[in-house]
Amino acid sequence: MQIKLSPFFSDIVATTATSVITIVATVLVIRWLAQGLGPEEFGVYSLARRMVSTVIPLITLAMGVALTRFLGIHHGHRPAQSSYFWGATLIAVSLTTIAVLLRVPMSERFSIWIFHD
Repeated sequence: MQIKLSPFFSDIVATTATSVITIVATVLVIRWLAQGLGPEEFGVYSLARRMVSTVIPLITLAMGVALTRFLGIHHGHRPAQSSYFWGATLIAVSLTTIAVLLRVPMSERFSIWIFHD
């Protein structure tokens, strides 16, 4: 007996499998980091990771979500997809570069402000 999956259902299965693999890999890497760094250093790592995860969508104006949404809406219309792709890439890269360049000279002050050390 052979089961034929619809394209929609096969996309759901592939997305679920990818999500499960990503979750398992993340758990294993975080466990490895926690064991290797120790409690204090892992706490600093976790705080820094949360801060970056919070700030990135603000810095890039959530272009990751906007780009995938727009490309999906305009499926098959190459000129619109291409122009939006390059525009979103330019916005995300330029804003991230500006944020990094502003952050580097203030890294010590920022570290003291966050970690008091």
